[in-house]
Amino acid sequence: SHAAELYLKCALLKRGTTPDELKRFDVRHNLKGLLDWLIGYGVPISPQTRELLGVLSEQHRAHDLRYTVFVDDGIPTFTPQPSELYEMLDELLMAGRIATHGI
Repeated sequence: SHAAELYLKCALLKRGTTPDELKRFDVRHNLKGLLDWLIGYGVPISPQTRELLGVLSEQHRAHDLRYTVFVDDGIPTFTPQPSELYEMLDELLMAGRIATHGI
């Protein structure tokens, strides 16, 4: 999820978003917020990637994947299949290419 955050921020920076804007509290570690922002630039993102980021977003924002994933706190941690993660990350990497879809 951290790699997804960095790829989303890269794609936003390439489209003129400033580093200070990316530090705003409402999007700082918010995968869904960053994704929505990127889509707002007209960047096409597949339904699969949108769904996966939506599911991961709250866990990522709360740092659950860093700190509580190894502690049985009674709350299940969502862990996608590696193949789903690789597809998502590949798509986000390509979104960081300014020439992607001419956007």
